[in-house]
Amino acid sequence: MPLHKAAGVFGLLLAPEMRAWRGEQPQWTVFWLYGVAATCAIAALYFDAMVSGRTALRQLLLVVLAGYTGWIVVSVWRCADNTREPLWGTLARFLTIAWAANGYWLSRFLELDLLGTLIGELTEEPRVRCGNDISIWAGGTVAIRAAHRRDRPGSPRC
Repeated sequence: MPLHKAAGVFGLLLAPEMRAWRGEQPQWTVFWLYGVAATCAIAALYFDAMVSGRTALRQLLLVVLAGYTGWIVVSVWRCADNTREPLWGTLARFLTIAWAANGYWLSRFLELDLLGTLIGELTEEPRVRCGNDISIWAGGTVAIRAAHRRDRPGSPRC
């Protein structure tokens, strides 16, 4: 496929998003579908990556979330006047400011947490095994693998 045709297909796929960026979409669509629903989907992916220990995916999702937050904040702001009631537009702008501040601080704290995880993975902190149930890392983090197992003969005690 020639490059100019590929760009045309790409432009067609992203036409609604480009209209949102220009402030031409209905405010409720941009706020609820692109803003709330899509951000929740990215957050769910991040949570899954965190629980399953996929550090590289967590880093990628933080970059995606930062870029997406920038796009959605501008889009919601520009589309805020596309409502029947001016109150909803004003409320959307107010929430957009809060959203931007929350996104900024949340991404910083998640990045710090991710950095701590990465440093822990690179240094392979020594840990004390307490039977089959509990591991205690040098930094004081405790991981419990199974709850309420009975003591087994010969298992080490902590």
